Amino acid sequence: MKASGCIESVVSSNDGRWLVTGDDGRKGIVWNARTHEKVLEVTEHRHFVYAVDISSDSKRFASGSCDKTARVFSIATGIRLVPPLQHDRAVVGLKFSPSGDRLVTASYDTCVRIYNSHTGERLFQVPVRVLHVPTTPFAWSSDGQELFVVSTGKITCFNTSKSSVSEWSIPNSGSRASIVTNGQFIACSAGSSVSLWDAISHEQISPVIEHGSDVPCITLSPHERFFACGHGNRISVYRFMEILPDLYLAPPASPLPPAPHLSFAPPSRPPLRKKCVAIGSDKHGREGLVALCSPAPPSNSTCSIDLLVERSKARAAMRLWEDALEDANEVIKADASCHYAYERKYVALHGMGRYDDAIEAFDSMLSLIEQSSDPEVRQLRSKYLSTSQKREAIEDTVRKTFKHGPLVLIDVTTGRLCDRQVLPNLFKSDPTFKELVSAMTGEIDKERIRKTVNKYFGYAMFSHVWGNGKEEEKKNEPSFKAVKNSESVHRLPDTPMNNKLRNFCAQVTDLGYRWAWSDTCCIDKGNDATLHRSLRSMYKWYGASDATLVYLGDVSSDLGDILRSLWMTRAWTLQEALAPKRIIFYDRDWKLYRGIVSDNHKNPGVILQELAAATGVPSETLLSFYPDSLGVRERLRLASTRVATIEEDVAYSLIGIFKSDIIPRYGEGEDALCHLLEGIVAHLADTTVFAWTGTPSLYNSCLPSTLAVYNQTPYTPPTLDAGDMQLRTVQISTTLSRDDVIDIYYRVVRLPPPRFISRRLQLPCIVFHVKSLGVKDWDSYGNRYWAKASKLGMVEFTTMDKLPLSEPRRLVLVHPWISDIRGAQNEGGVDASDSDIESDSEPELAKDAETDEESGVALPLDATSSLPAEEHTLALDMIVRLWQPFNALLLLRQPGVAYKRVAPENEIIVQISGDRIRSKNIQTEVLEVL
Repeated sequence: MKASGCIESVVSSNDGRWLVTGDDGRKGIVWNARTHEKVLEVTEHRHFVYAVDISSDSKRFASGSCDKTARVFSIATGIRLVPPLQHDRAVVGLKFSPSGDRLVTASYDTCVRIYNSHTGERLFQVPVRVLHVPTTPFAWSSDGQELFVVSTGKITCFNTSKSSVSEWSIPNSGSRASIVTNGQFIACSAGSSVSLWDAISHEQISPVIEHGSDVPCITLSPHERFFACGHGNRISVYRFMEILPDLYLAPPASPLPPAPHLSFAPPSRPPLRKKCVAIGSDKHGREGLVALCSPAPPSNSTCSIDLLVERSKARAAMRLWEDALEDANEVIKADASCHYAYERKYVALHGMGRYDDAIEAFDSMLSLIEQSSDPEVRQLRSKYLSTSQKREAIEDTVRKTFKHGPLVLIDVTTGRLCDRQVLPNLFKSDPTFKELVSAMTGEIDKERIRKTVNKYFGYAMFSHVWGNGKEEEKKNEPSFKAVKNSESVHRLPDTPMNNKLRNFCAQVTDLGYRWAWSDTCCIDKGNDATLHRSLRSMYKWYGASDATLVYLGDVSSDLGDILRSLWMTRAWTLQEALAPKRIIFYDRDWKLYRGIVSDNHKNPGVILQELAAATGVPSETLLSFYPDSLGVRERLRLASTRVATIEEDVAYSLIGIFKSDIIPRYGEGEDALCHLLEGIVAHLADTTVFAWTGTPSLYNSCLPSTLAVYNQTPYTPPTLDAGDMQLRTVQISTTLSRDDVIDIYYRVVRLPPPRFISRRLQLPCIVFHVKSLGVKDWDSYGNRYWAKASKLGMVEFTTMDKLPLSEPRRLVLVHPWISDIRGAQNEGGVDASDSDIESDSEPELAKDAETDEESGVALPLDATSSLPAEEHTLALDMIVRLWQPFNALLLLRQPGVAYKRVAPENEIIVQISGDRIRSKNIQTEVLEVL
């Protein structure tokens, strides 16, 4: 590994994948810690890079330079994530907080500053000046609430939650100083001296250790065993046991070993705790614990075996895993049948991350328990799970997780496509799976399994416009076959569309996910079953994703550009905007849209406001969208503005949004849309799909040939307030008898829902005969007709259809908005079993078409002449709604009993009128419409 200049600083990531260096060649360089390859160079700084640090999630790194700036970059892409953090002097130190949300910086002779690392906002200024040379002048407490800063002759503690400052003197001062903490201890170097301090009480707990030269750097071991410091050309290492009082060597009061602690009390010998009394574990307090950490006598006696076991336990509690394992192995050498020795071995191996060996040790322990001649020992077996039980529980969760997940995913680490058969096997070979198997001992932890499985298989979805909107580029999008043949996304030829996919994978890596999905290469479009299943499941996949990355290939980061993007016009991208809970937008250069650094651009903010403005959907609905959060008509309106290259995709892209069960069949043309609308009518009994004007489909005359008609705003009758309702119910009561009210009420509420049978619509409605018909004039939009209908009076409308002027009674105007008439209280209607009415019987209108309007046939009424007062009020309210203006459908009777809808250029708005209306004038029918 060779940098471009003298190395000034170096840091490694928590996950062990990355090294970042800063040098006097003005560069920050990211290295692959495993292969030692240079990953990328950041060349934004104009002077020496004195300081670097990596966030705890290993996704970002920060650099500080003599150019008086600190900068935060993505490790995966090298893209700067926040504006440069300007300082008055050279930045000589910086460090992320444990959570990564904050970044502290220090520059020559100026205040220490704390920033929001995601936005660059300055949060605090700490009134302390650091020394004049590059150092590590500060350290965070483990919870990120306290910042320790070392300067000339003192340590300053800044409490971020209270914005308070405290300080204490250190034994020496010099031109260089460094400080580090592990949550329990603070180690500080100043000049040539080093001292240790209690991180809670801030008391000095060690003698001052002097060296022959300045000590510019210092570090604490993660297991609290030693600290090391550099001075001159030497490195000195000090064990805590050699320099700290016994008080600070005891394990924490509530140790948290990474594996559940197993404990046995062998019936064949006294409990181990009693054995420890001899060396002072109870009698001499902490001194006895220290004795446990001192060399033990040869393991040739029961006492020494018990001592080794107890010492292994104590060392494990202090996370001294290698020492704990050494003691356990000594016991096994002395007594291979000692099952509690294998317990200690298991704990130590698990703590070291050697999960395969830990599982083997655990199985050996179980085997020894099962084979024991002591019944009491054998009874212990019931308390523990077998490895096969743990594996089965985990694998069952994996199966349930994949049941509704994508069929194929991209492994962004290798670029390979992995299907559902491969993914579980990859998981079982991963340390995450082995750690999970090893960690559970006494019972199945379903919640831990669920969280671990979900985290491992967390995936990101890709949303984009094919070919970036260029027709000639669409065919160049990487296909399933192309990636399979290349064996990896990373091996695809260097083309714009392949690079788009690779950039997507790089961003997924940057977000910390291993798995990704793209509609270009993760669907085998040559397999009809796979294609159909994918099309019907995509909405759920986007909704279940951990993140959806939207690439706006035609957008810069200017305000409002998203409104003009092709992405806002495509049919498939509608569900990709609505379904995900988390979305991140990127512009054409793969930079965050408008430079807004956010974990989720769907959270409240300017981008969500832009989306709301572009779609007309309230921000709060976009934030937590689910299909039923918008009505049918509003969802159709959203879809009406979208276009698709393939005609059928206009309908197939809405399968998830409408929870439809239609089966995709490419080649069916406009029938695809009609099948979708037919399903909406069948499952939701929603008649708003009939509220349109334009060209009817060949499938059924009540369904449109294009989704664009739903961009029209359908007629809505005037809203009636409580006063209006009361006034009109009084008027109705004086016009209609109580029997008429009851009759009309039951006629309406007993109508069945609409349905399709073999493309024929069974339409429940209230029917009004056309008595006479004529042509008023004509223009390029068709003939303008006038018609007189019973109880509706004169109406006018324009249509391209040729109507039979000599046979006006073949025409009817119908009121199909039955659910609107019923109102919320009677939305479900009345069960037909309560009545003798056969609501889906053969329509009577065709048989009685020549009957005079004044002698309309009344449906039979049950032997009930009254309603309870409450229900009578509901009936009056319903009739008031029936008397409201409405958008009538015009139907023309065909030979036989069926009708076809006449498509007018505009809605036909009518209203029931007249004083002599009786229940017999209100004809309710179920008409068959072709």
